[in-house]
Amino acid sequence: MSTGYYAAPGELVIIDVPAGQNSLLVQIGAWTYDASAVQNAQRDPIIYSKTSLSPGRNYMRNLYGGPIYIIPQIPQNTPVPITFSNVVKMPDFIYGQTSEAAFQAAIRSSCTPWLELRSENIIFTLPRQFFIDRSVTDINGLIKEWNDAIKYDYYEWEGLKEVLSANDDPVDQAPLLPWRVVQDITLPPGAGGVAGYPFRAQYGYGWFDEFTDHDYLKNAASWGTFHEIGHNNQQGKYWSWGSLGETTNNLFIFKNAKGWVFTLLNTLSC
Repeated sequence: MSTGYYAAPGELVIIDVPAGQNSLLVQIGAWTYDASAVQNAQRDPIIYSKTSLSPGRNYMRNLYGGPIYIIPQIPQNTPVPITFSNVVKMPDFIYGQTSEAAFQAAIRSSCTPWLELRSENIIFTLPRQFFIDRSVTDINGLIKEWNDAIKYDYYEWEGLKEVLSANDDPVDQAPLLPWRVVQDITLPPGAGGVAGYPFRAQYGYGWFDEFTDHDYLKNAASWGTFHEIGHNNQQGKYWSWGSLGETTNNLFIFKNAKGWVFTLLNTLSC
């Protein structure tokens, strides 16, 4: 769970947890890939920290800093009030909550090197400076398109439902948590992107443009993103057997493209 807070490198973070809460973890850093096997890696092998939280006051620090996450180990029926001290607010954009003006002002006034674009179905962890360099606009429309792409081009097309009725099979439940996308300066040798949770993409403007340029989505050009998240949605038990590992994950980008073709045809017919 994103907290919207950033731990400064090496600084002590204070986390106050209510009594009775014994099943929470805290993680500092979004880059969970262990790069020990990578020769001449551009970062240290392990740069994130994760530990259990106890009721009362907790202390944690990470040499490299990073976004702060809370990981519940069991379902929580009600929100848990957690207090963070000595942290920095990230200039995140939260779909349905953050205004375009507030986001544009925040990315220029913030001192955190990373921010998140958050929606119900997908979260991007991206370098703040890239937003300044690229002057990304209409963030709300952008995130809506990505959120809808996960809902319609993946879940609905697979027959998964966000809300199940009493007669529905539980196997048809769509994921209840958003997919996560993180840009990382070090990936396995030869990889530009790696499926998983989070889906890891190479640090740079190439992937960033896939995530944030409206034309990529409008022209079904976000191939790499759909490809990797497609891996996460392959169902080997039902329709994607072993020899189709690098093919059926691409069905979703064609579904996305088909939607835009229909939109274009409807526009032209008018």
